[in-house]
Amino acid sequence: MTEARALNEMGFFRALEKSGSVGSQEFDPTGSYIPLKAITDNKNLTEFVTDFVPLLHTSAETANTVKYVLFELIRNVLEHSGIGFDAYAAASVSNDGRILIGVSDSGMGITQSIRQSHRAVDDHAAVKLAMTPGISGVTAKYGGDETNGGAGLFFMKALATLAKQRMLVLSGHSLMQLEPQLDDEPQLHPDLSDDVVVWTSLDAPFFGTAVGVDLKVEDSVAFDTLMSEIRKVYDLNVRTQKRARHKARFS
Repeated sequence: MTEARALNEMGFFRALEKSGSVGSQEFDPTGSYIPLKAITDNKNLTEFVTDFVPLLHTSAETANTVKYVLFELIRNVLEHSGIGFDAYAAASVSNDGRILIGVSDSGMGITQSIRQSHRAVDDHAAVKLAMTPGISGVTAKYGGDETNGGAGLFFMKALATLAKQRMLVLSGHSLMQLEPQLDDEPQLHPDLSDDVVVWTSLDAPFFGTAVGVDLKVEDSVAFDTLMSEIRKVYDLNVRTQKRARHKARFS
């Protein structure tokens, strides 16, 4: 499973003793990569992205997409971890042009983070909520607040979907694996239930959050066009959820 490569290089699969269950194996470190780095603040985050982007050998416009992915992915994991916990990131560019990104922490995890503002019966439900556009642990309002719009993991899923690549999210006892859409025109779904997803329930919990994403580096799709399409789906879902809540309250 290629989307697990960067996470596997961190060694957290070995720590979980679950590497066989997710199909990870030792990888030949072929190609350019940024080794595991602790991300404690925006300065570390900027350094990580700065070190990684030149390895892409692509246009500035495509590099902007990569920058956005890295910033959003790492920032999102940091927000779910809680105060006092750092994120750890690794990334590489494969020989066939895929970006392999892994981010992990040992903080509070998605379930505890989401339960600050939403009801989640278990880790499975919490991961599903965290990937829904407009839902954030910082507020019960759809669309989040001025600091967190509930967009991070959804944007990652959207970028992986449009690139026809994979993504995984691991927290607590739940491992979510998003399978690629191989259609000519992949569809963005606000609800994870509409995607092709494989769920694995782990016997031993992962205390924290780990995210692995595969992306394809191509110059064929303009960054502005790509982000416009993603934001369109995000905004539509937030408005739909707000109307549904308003109707339920006053009907």
